[in-house]
Amino acid sequence: MQSEPTTEPFRARSLRAVRPEPHSQLLERVPEVLSYRAPFLEDKLLRLGMVRSRADAAALFQEAKKFLILTDLYSDYDLPIYSGRVDECWHQFVLFTAEYAEFCATFVGHFFHHQPYEAVRYLTTPLALPVLSFEDFEAAYEAVFGALPENWHDYAAVGIHTRLHVARWDAELAVKVEGERAVLVRTDTHPEIVLCRVNLRARPALECIASWRTFYVRELPGLKDDEERVTLARTLVKYKLLDVAL
Repeated sequence: MQSEPTTEPFRARSLRAVRPEPHSQLLERVPEVLSYRAPFLEDKLLRLGMVRSRADAAALFQEAKKFLILTDLYSDYDLPIYSGRVDECWHQFVLFTAEYAEFCATFVGHFFHHQPYEAVRYLTTPLALPVLSFEDFEAAYEAVFGALPENWHDYAAVGIHTRLHVARWDAELAVKVEGERAVLVRTDTHPEIVLCRVNLRARPALECIASWRTFYVRELPGLKDDEERVTLARTLVKYKLLDVAL
């Protein structure tokens, strides 16, 4: 499988050298921000089926707020949001435009804009900030909040009724056979990139992934049972070949 792109090392630097920005209004208000509740957002996350309980919704929103805090505290870096579920929680919060604007004005002092992947892709001037890898982001998170919780690992939330989509929507995919293995490859690169190798029994599932692009885990054919479907799906999400579709 492909490795993560190389980024400027974070762990190699002392955290004292990349301390939070002194101008950040959030530095002294972290407990206050984390105590902010949004029952309207919790209701929507429940209605959309993103979470199973109000407690799960509140926990997911905590991580979205923590991401905003880190973005402000470590503004000299570009912090990708490494969880599709946390990102979607932020999306849904933004849609409550009045409440979101009030939150930003109250706690941050400026509006937190959201730039989807496509917006960044078409910037005429590339972003100059160093991008943090997932490991770097985890180090920054732990420096402020402690251990990174499971909500940042999307694969842990994948179940038989989870809807997924191919992570790189513009990739051209094909499935090949190598002995007893089915191989998912990108055919729009030179040379082709092998994305994963799995047991040949999963070939029909990989072929559906390559052609459907968006699907429910329960729809994957050719596997023995739901447990195998979930196992395959979680593995592909873990290695960033699939994303949770919300």
